[in-house]
Amino acid sequence: MAEVRVVLADDDVLLRERLASLLDRSGHVVLGQAGDSPGLSDPVRLHRPDLSVVDIRMPPDHSTEGLAAARGCSHCKRAPSGRPQLTTWLETHELGL
Repeated sequence: MAEVRVVLADDDVLLRERLASLLDRSGHVVLGQAGDSPGLSDPVRLHRPDLSVVDIRMPPDHSTEGLAAARGCSHCKRAPSGRPQLTTWLETHELGL
């Protein structure tokens, strides 16, 4: 499998670090991490990753800041076809946790 260059953005530090560790052990490169939506644009602009994994609900309001930040990074395309992004959001009560 080819190496994938990734930027992670999630306000949950443990989740972000575990995902970074999993990606690293799988042979991929985590180029940068952000704990809030404003922090996403710098690592994306600087590194131009193949993939951004972004939490939809992040500080300051926990509504759709992550989604807006991901859309705002669309100018940082690495390939003509664009850069894939994965957005995440999960309510623990939906899982019975």
